[in-house]
Amino acid sequence: MSNRLQQKSPPKMSEPAAYRIVEFRAESMNDEERSVEVTLATENGVDVYDWQRGVIKEYLVMDGGKLPKQVPLVDSHNHGSVRNILGSIRNLRVDGGKLKGTAYFGAKPAAAEAYADMKDGHLTDISVGFFRTQERYIEADKSEAVGGRTI
Repeated sequence: MSNRLQQKSPPKMSEPAAYRIVEFRAESMNDEERSVEVTLATENGVDVYDWQRGVIKEYLVMDGGKLPKQVPLVDSHNHGSVRNILGSIRNLRVDGGKLKGTAYFGAKPAAAEAYADMKDGHLTDISVGFFRTQERYIEADKSEAVGGRTI
């Protein structure tokens, strides 16, 4: 266990992604655009299982990243077919240590059904997948400055 920063090469779609629960603001739902404001990730620590260390606290640092114009909104993380694309998440931005965006649901029936289920309160748990491009391990009894904050 060291306090090293490990730079990784760009991920391949075959690599396993990590996941976090997405928070959406029901009061921001816009039926005309079929959209909703979402918080995709925060800098708050989350307990995750690490195969080498067991349960660890993982922090996602939001600074220094380049955000794309949009990312696909995919059914159940299944990127195997364009049929699974329900829309896109646009207007990606970091605000107060949170990665936020606007989820736009497309016109196909599955997207309309997902939006309706969200509006009706049946669809409450959605998640975001991500790949780590850098990693830093900090021993449990230590702290370190990372991205302008102490972890």
